[in-house]
Amino acid sequence: MFSYFLAKGSFNHVYKERYSESYYHAIAEKDKIFKITLVISAFLSMIFLDQTAVGVTLASIQKELVLSASTIAWIMNAYMITLSAFLLLFARLSDSIGIKNLFCAGILIFLLASLGCAVSNSGAGLIINRGLQGIGASMEYATYLLIFNNQVPANKRGKVLGKSAAFAAVFLALGPLIGGFFSNVISWRYLFWLNVPICLVCFYFAISACNKDSHPVNHAFLDKLGLLIYLFAMTGLIFFLMEGPTLGWTNPAILISLISSLLFFTLFVYHEKRQRQPLIEMALFKNKEFFASVLILFGNYACITTMAFWALWIEQVLGYSPLMTGVALLPAGVPFGIIIDGSHTGFKTSMDALNLTTKPFVFSHSGVYCLAPHVRNVRDEQIKSVAATGGVIGVNGLGILLGDVNASIGKYVDHIDYITKLVGAQHVAIGLDNLYFANQFSEFMSQQGITHPQAYASKVNNATLWRCLQPENVIEVVEMLLQRGYSENEIKGILGGNILRIMGYFSSCSN
Repeated sequence: MFSYFLAKGSFNHVYKERYSESYYHAIAEKDKIFKITLVISAFLSMIFLDQTAVGVTLASIQKELVLSASTIAWIMNAYMITLSAFLLLFARLSDSIGIKNLFCAGILIFLLASLGCAVSNSGAGLIINRGLQGIGASMEYATYLLIFNNQVPANKRGKVLGKSAAFAAVFLALGPLIGGFFSNVISWRYLFWLNVPICLVCFYFAISACNKDSHPVNHAFLDKLGLLIYLFAMTGLIFFLMEGPTLGWTNPAILISLISSLLFFTLFVYHEKRQRQPLIEMALFKNKEFFASVLILFGNYACITTMAFWALWIEQVLGYSPLMTGVALLPAGVPFGIIIDGSHTGFKTSMDALNLTTKPFVFSHSGVYCLAPHVRNVRDEQIKSVAATGGVIGVNGLGILLGDVNASIGKYVDHIDYITKLVGAQHVAIGLDNLYFANQFSEFMSQQGITHPQAYASKVNNATLWRCLQPENVIEVVEMLLQRGYSENEIKGILGGNILRIMGYFSSCSN
């Protein structure tokens, strides 16, 4: 009996010890993730604020320091120039210096440069410190995602990045208003002072949360010649873009800078392709998704830079105060309009979204449930709710959603008719799906003798399950619409005008 209680006590002791260890480990991990979230949030907020708020202060800076338009342009662009010019270098140096070390050094440089901007009394001082801000930001940009990946478990990354981006988006949207407030009510200098506490928070939590890099520091090969060629190419391009408006686009110095930049960029590409450890892996640009993302990023930063000169125009030409300029630019800080598409959502999910939104809602490729009771199709309640938002339902051409496995033209137009009679032709569109793939897929399955689930077996065969209307069938759809009495304007709307109306609405919201 004694030995039983002794064993039981020992077991409870071990159990409590193990439980305690796992409990404290979970608490420590949660604390670390919270700190990393703060680091990423603070960093992105600081960068977004600097990109969108400074533009509104430029007129006040120009007036107080008596600066030329060219100097103002350099104050705005010095930051973006150094950020982009040194990004390649710091991305490579992170391997030898260490990710955490480089990130923290970037925060300190950004902090000191912000202090320099706050106390500057000349255009030259502001340009230099804005350039140093860009260098600090470049260090952070090159490493913050690496810190994020190294320190946050894979199953937590989506939530952390989502929270950080959402928090930072507030600063992105309110940046013009914050810049206008400081310029109008206090002083433009306080916008740069504001970076100081944000930097300190970011630095403190980066030091305490990022214990060490997940991989050892190594002295990786640095392509110094490639970096030099790249800097020469960037210098020529920057001089061409920045001084072209002042000196004239046909000025020999401007033309020489453009030609030399193009030559150096060509040499850079040639050189990098021959390196075992290039600064940029040129093969990446053959990937369409990567190349498209680069173009999107380019357009994004072009818009951000342009917004600064909108601010100057609004203040100097329209005569707005800095604060009212910030208010006027608030819509430009709102993310691009996103069209909500409920085609692959269930009834309850789509109705929840329809009840919450006041913007046009779209079912881009669905059918009518009353004509073909398929889970993908929309019921009368959904159709009426979409119409109430000013939205559109695109009729799918897939046979199984039309209730006719042969995907006949007549059945397709029946679905258009139903929606038109229920809510009007302005809320219906062509929404073909799968296209050529569907028919080829069904033929392939038939040839291979592949059978479908028993639920379909009694209704259709392999060759017809995935049959779908094709683009060339749209001509026949138009002919039948005319036969059924649709007007020319109604048909134009169904063929694309209704969808273009929705896209135009969201485009105007974004602008």
